[in-house]
Amino acid sequence: MSDRNFSTELAVQEWLAEQTLLRQILTQIDEVGDGESWSLRVAGMLRELRWRMDSLFARKSERGYLVDAIDAAPRFARQCENLEQNHRMYCDEVDSLIELVENAEQFSAVPFQKRLRSFVRRYLNHEHHETAIMQTALETDIGVGD
Repeated sequence: MSDRNFSTELAVQEWLAEQTLLRQILTQIDEVGDGESWSLRVAGMLRELRWRMDSLFARKSERGYLVDAIDAAPRFARQCENLEQNHRMYCDEVDSLIELVENAEQFSAVPFQKRLRSFVRRYLNHEHHETAIMQTALETDIGVGD
């Protein structure tokens, strides 16, 4: 295995582990029951989610967003660019959820949970597309030298 392939494999494994952790946090937020400290617990979890998203997105940018996938399969370049542009939107949306939980005088869990579930569906769909591109591109055999 070349150094580049090994490095790519490690990056993919790290990326998938981080996605799993983000999914766990999203699940935990959704499972928090009602109660006096509900909004405080949810706000804390959302802050952790936001911090982890920043960290994941920064690492993706640092390495060059899906650069290995684009190098292996340039046909995915435009899709990767579109997906990367969505990162800021997802961070902004989590910021908005945090603000909603922390600043609402008459906070209602039901509308918040609907909004959270909508965000989760869109965000997990985004992550699914990223993973699919990475896997497809890195498994592409261009047939040279066979």
